Amino acid sequence: MSATGSRRPDGNGTAAKSTGQAARLKFVACRDCTAASCEDCGGVHHDTTCPVGRTLAKVERNDLRWFAARPYATERRRPANWAEAASVELESGFLPSHVHVIRGSSGQLAYGYGDSTTIRVMVIVGGGRRG
Repeated sequence: MSATGSRRPDGNGTAAKSTGQAARLKFVACRDCTAASCEDCGGVHHDTTCPVGRTLAKVERNDLRWFAARPYATERRRPANWAEAASVELESGFLPSHVHVIRGSSGQLAYGYGDSTTIRVMVIVGGGRRG
């Protein structure tokens, strides 16, 4: 839990400079569970009871349903929800406003975080998101 008593993680307060380069991920630990970043996979695996992890898993299920209803779609753009924005800010220092979801030919999802037109941080999902 954050120092403010909120269940939402509150990023480290640093902002990524607008250099056109992707924000770099750093070692992080979730404030709501025992999760920490994994150097091998580059993600954070949250506990099953973590509100951030549960929200990220729900968002991924919603994205999978969205693509299932649109079998020819390969990309989806939508606003970032609080868990996605907080996770990306915590990991990179960059606070995204939008998510670009891309479905590969195998059905695997890739999540790009940025603004409405630019991707700054990319996460490829293989059999389950960071949650």
